[in-house]
Amino acid sequence: MTVKRETAFGRLIMLNGPAGTGKTTILRALAHEWRRWCQVDCVLDPEALFGDPEYLMEVAIGFDGDQDDGDQDDGDQDDGDREAAGSGGPGSHHDDDAGDLGGEQARELDGARRRWRLLVIEDCDELIRGDTRGSSGQALSRLLNLTDGLVGQGRDVLVALTTNEELVRLHPAIVRPGRCLAQVEVGALPYDEAAAWLGTTDGIGPTTTLAELFALRDGRTPVQTTRPDTHSGLYL
Repeated sequence: MTVKRETAFGRLIMLNGPAGTGKTTILRALAHEWRRWCQVDCVLDPEALFGDPEYLMEVAIGFDGDQDDGDQDDGDQDDGDREAAGSGGPGSHHDDDAGDLGGEQARELDGARRRWRLLVIEDCDELIRGDTRGSSGQALSRLLNLTDGLVGQGRDVLVALTTNEELVRLHPAIVRPGRCLAQVEVGALPYDEAAAWLGTTDGIGPTTTLAELFALRDGRTPVQTTRPDTHSGLYL
């Protein structure tokens, strides 16, 4: 949550854990925390994005015009400052230092104003599983190229992935050291933490997922699934 654009080393964020443990909730909190400098977009068609090089390049390259407006009050203040500095009317003047900015300083200023983008891809188990083959393997290759390969060089793009798979089942290229800005395993809450969150011990088991806690808090009975007995006796 404390990462800023200046300290964003690594372009991949990995959240893994069982369903209902709060991966999407973490991403919502992250989007709110980073709202001043990073725009969050949900990718609804990852197969199309990573299956079409032209589409991928459009996403990776087409963000130069985005500016960091920050909160509305800050944006209004910035507009006022720009209007005052660039009005050109009688009595107006430009800051000599700002006018004499060199190319490198101008690029640094532009980089500070540029708005980053976080692409969120949820439940992408097939994309990053260790046994990917064929088109899925090509999609994984392009994903990695976007995060820290040539495609992503110089682009202010982050990618957040969520998966229900265990780390041991993910492709080694995804989980190798140095690949991720953050890798978070999201699990169910232990008894003490769940009871503290809910404020009571009623309905709390040894471990409880965030989804189950919300259901208990709202007075809703968690859905119980019944599976048919597939036991067919001894083998012949």
